[in-house]
Amino acid sequence: METTFAILLLLSSPQAFPPGYVDPNPVLEAAEKAIGARELRCVTLSGTGYAGIVGQQRLAEKNVDWPHGEPLAHYRRTMNWEARTMKEEIERKPGLNPAAWKWGVGWTGGTPLQRSTRPVFAVNGSFAWHVDGAGSAPVAAPPEVAELWQLEMWLNPHGFLKAARMPGANPVAVWRWELGEMGRDGPTTIRRK
Repeated sequence: METTFAILLLLSSPQAFPPGYVDPNPVLEAAEKAIGARELRCVTLSGTGYAGIVGQQRLAEKNVDWPHGEPLAHYRRTMNWEARTMKEEIERKPGLNPAAWKWGVGWTGGTPLQRSTRPVFAVNGSFAWHVDGAGSAPVAAPPEVAELWQLEMWLNPHGFLKAARMPGANPVAVWRWELGEMGRDGPTTIRRK
């Protein structure tokens, strides 16, 4: 009788985490509930804006944006996390960028200039390609670029939570005290968890 009780106690005891680590499941569940990630399968984002020129800006102030590039009259991105697909469509003036401008594809190998006003970029699993407007042939992205485009689908709150729940993901949650780091308003002096 005593042996049975000891075995049941061991089986029902919570998993022990080393100091500094916490069980990630309650954190993930709370975040999923807060933003409705479990119910969301696919999302489309659309709007207008501009292509920013990322890099060193002339002024390093907290309210200074990167320089504005060309305007985008139409932008649409559709992400389907279950199918592991993403499609991105933009509308911009042709002739200013390589047809495969996204993440360096167009800057190598002599890619021709964009001819259409509506290029499309797509990812399906580990494969990615771009199309320079309707009627153009799809051009495959190199594997390392396809991997970056795939990463874009997971680097948003809903995608991050879905990736953490995928088989084999093994998420880990940690906490630490931040003290003495240089922040926007000077060194931190108050402990934060």
